[in-house]
Amino acid sequence: MLLPALVLGAGVVTAIFSVSLERISLERDTAAALREIAIGRELEVPDGVLAKSWMEGRLVCLEFKKNEVIQISSTHCALPLG
Repeated sequence: MLLPALVLGAGVVTAIFSVSLERISLERDTAAALREIAIGRELEVPDGVLAKSWMEGRLVCLEFKKNEVIQISSTHCALPLG
């Protein structure tokens, strides 16, 4: 009875770790894309990611969404430099 619980626990920990890595990767990609937009370059969206950009006052904002088993999103805003 203990072995199935251990296997299930290991699976849950692995899934949480995987989702956490995906979230970190999405945050990194969003920040990098926002830097590119802020200096006046074109937006390059990674495969499997939905992107939305808009202006909020003087700020340019960018949101990346990834629709997998669990939907994750990342939103950042910055002042444009160019």
